[in-house]
Amino acid sequence: MSEERPPGSPWSASSAPGGDPIHEPREGAPPERRMRRIAALTAVVLLLAVGAWVILQRRGAEEAIEEPPAGQALIVDEQTPLVDPTRSAERQVVLFFAREGSDLLHPESRRIFVTAAISEQGKQVIEGLIRGPRRPLGVPVLPRETTLRELYVDREGNAYVDFGADMVARHPGGSDAEIATLFAVVNSLTYNFPEIRSVRILIEGEESDTLAGHIDLRRRYFRDLSRVAGEALEGGGGGEPRASR
Repeated sequence: MSEERPPGSPWSASSAPGGDPIHEPREGAPPERRMRRIAALTAVVLLLAVGAWVILQRRGAEEAIEEPPAGQALIVDEQTPLVDPTRSAERQVVLFFAREGSDLLHPESRRIFVTAAISEQGKQVIEGLIRGPRRPLGVPVLPRETTLRELYVDREGNAYVDFGADMVARHPGGSDAEIATLFAVVNSLTYNFPEIRSVRILIEGEESDTLAGHIDLRRRYFRDLSRVAGEALEGGGGGEPRASR
């Protein structure tokens, strides 16, 4: 005799093999529960589809960068430098040298590399003075054996140029030669670099009384273009030659 379930019970009784009753859900689940299940499954499927699409797009972009189509330029973003950072721009400067038959300095143009530090550009100017003039009748203002130990500029615009002992040992001496050396250095630095207001010369990192017995090196010196040939500065075009910025 079968056991009857009261009406309204969500389960109906049936017998499994062996006689044990098992309960089965009534036909049809509540509509709200079914809709929630369908919505959850749909969301999972959408998330998986979007993730797969993103991965495929990223992989395709990477392949395009690694192997751009033949004959086409690779387009880069705005952050990619267009100039090789290992190459530095250049600028023109003016160096001052002595000349045979003249007690004035005469300018010659040179090109140097542009660097962030003015002191590094100043070193190139001094090295140009050491290498000497290129024009006929030009006279060196520094011994070819001269070594530049250091050049630095303080916050007030005072430059300190530290030469090796060879500058003194190899210098020909004489007041005219010492004046030419001093103001070739001073004018070449102050003329090309407005940041440099004055110049002080050191020998082996120390103050020196004189260069070769005549010029006092215990003080700072400022630009003095009265010691430069006026017609050379005018350059036939009027006004001082200006170094390109």
